[in-house]
Amino acid sequence: MNFDGSLIEVARIVKAQGLKGELRVYTLTQKPEDLERYKSFFVKADSGEIEELNVERIRTAPKYVAVKFHGIDHIDDVERLLKRPLFINSSQLPTLDEGEYFISDMIGMKVVTPDGEKLGILKDILEHTANHVYQVIDGDKEILIPAVKNFVKNIDIDNRIITIDLIEGLRYLE
Repeated sequence: MNFDGSLIEVARIVKAQGLKGELRVYTLTQKPEDLERYKSFFVKADSGEIEELNVERIRTAPKYVAVKFHGIDHIDDVERLLKRPLFINSSQLPTLDEGEYFISDMIGMKVVTPDGEKLGILKDILEHTANHVYQVIDGDKEILIPAVKNFVKNIDIDNRIITIDLIEGLRYLE
């Protein structure tokens, strides 16, 4: 597979796993085993050059994912890859069901009330056990909004607008 110009970050290399070139990675996918579907990843060098890494094997452990790439066979080979994000081509992403969105597509969307009042920009989506939480920023003010149907009334990906119906007490944290 070759780089097609549109990269999506799906994991981050955390540290070496053993001495034979295996890497421990932190996955950004919904389930750690989702990484197993990819046969290669891309990594950016300090120079900005993009390198394709072909997967030799991936194993999912209870608390981490370990990846072994072809040609990375010793702990010394791992050093240049540590702390780097792993990317895939956007064309490799799975198809989503109606009403599902990739977090990367939502970041930066305008957040408004049903009346059109601007609440801010979606900075991040925090993953918690019960539900995701939208981190909305307006200047130096922040609102944390549970991503549940009671609050999230509409997500318009095409126009990049999320409509939120806030309840009293969910305004800015001081």
